Amino acid sequence: MKKDNFKSTAGFSLVEILIVATLTAVALAVVMPNMTTFVYRQRLNTANREIYQALRSTQAEAYRRKETWQLSLRNSSGLLQWAKHHDSEPVNNVAWHKFEQNVRLDETNTRTVESGGGVWKFRFDHNGHLLDPNNQMQSSIVPQVTLRLSSNVGDDNFARRCVFIETIIGAMRVEKDQNCR
Repeated sequence: MKKDNFKSTAGFSLVEILIVATLTAVALAVVMPNMTTFVYRQRLNTANREIYQALRSTQAEAYRRKETWQLSLRNSSGLLQWAKHHDSEPVNNVAWHKFEQNVRLDETNTRTVESGGGVWKFRFDHNGHLLDPNNQMQSSIVPQVTLRLSSNVGDDNFARRCVFIETIIGAMRVEKDQNCR
């Protein structure tokens, strides 16, 4: 019987595997913080699109039904919520929709012609026009909803998304970051 002196050279050595694992770990350590910021900004963008669509939907509902409809926003148990409903319906009786956990209402930069009881209200009349009972829009107040990331997300105090209701007939525009102040 002949002994086979064949030495296997197939595969990777332990040193090569350790080098690749180390380089992969370093690359992940560099990329992960940026990826987390990207994910949170995407959630903020999604929430802003949701607010825009809710405002437009409320406006369209008011026009379609020829009645006054309202979009309400509130913070409840640390979560931002919105509801679309007839303006005569009490806010405690409506179905509230939640936003992502880290999305907050920027109360400093959110302006509405009506608020009270921790609820921000955007009311549209039977023509789909924004109701302005005190003629505040004639002054320098432009109603807007501004969203931001919660403080525990951390890195970004400037990540904001907003929807402006520019005219009494309900024309809207979307802005971001410094343009929301």
